[in-house]
Amino acid sequence: MKPPDSQPASVAVALARMADAAAGRISRRAPLRVRLRSDGCFDVVDGNATYAAARELGWPELPVLVEPASE
Repeated sequence: MKPPDSQPASVAVALARMADAAAGRISRRAPLRVRLRSDGCFDVVDGNATYAAARELGWPELPVLVEPASE
């Protein structure tokens, strides 16, 4: 996936929400939305901060929904 351009404050919020979800205090967020690029990589359409937070935490994978490519 293309690394997201996320604001540090947004990533901090995502980290806190992920911790709350893991503890069962809030529900987990919907899967990230990604779009396949012509080069075979993916762009994050929705969930850049969550993706950045997961990378920071060393998560090897995340649930995603693949959207159709734009024309």
